[in-house]
Amino acid sequence: MLTVGTAAVLLETGFRLFSKQYRAEIARQRALQLLWNLKQKGYIEMKKRGKRAEYILSDKGRLKILKHKISKCKSLPKGKYVVVIFDIPESQRKLRDELRWALKRNKFTKLQLSVWASRQAVYKDIKDLINELGIQKWVTIFYASDLTLN
Repeated sequence: MLTVGTAAVLLETGFRLFSKQYRAEIARQRALQLLWNLKQKGYIEMKKRGKRAEYILSDKGRLKILKHKISKCKSLPKGKYVVVIFDIPESQRKLRDELRWALKRNKFTKLQLSVWASRQAVYKDIKDLINELGIQKWVTIFYASDLTLN
């Protein structure tokens, strides 16, 4: 014979099991949706390995991560700057525009057409971005002090 208390316990246990399975399914669906969105945006690539799928960061994904890291950098001590000077040929306009966009977005001040400076501690991350874009032969990056920024 089933009592009200026993029925309540069974109902609660069943609800917990269903709820746990439901949450797991929702989490799985969200993960699949996230992977699909990242793939659609070109941030990851899928490689088939037999019956398994393997996801790796694309070049675009690595650039996105670098840009995000740069945006989170702290300030340099007063009077210190990271300076980027570049002379990227017209044939590489897309890469030049990509660099300019990253510099603008990350608090760099334009001193001249291809000379930019920042008070953010971004030297390593900007250098990584330059290497990732493959433009290191056209770009110089260094620390400076005593600059006058308008």
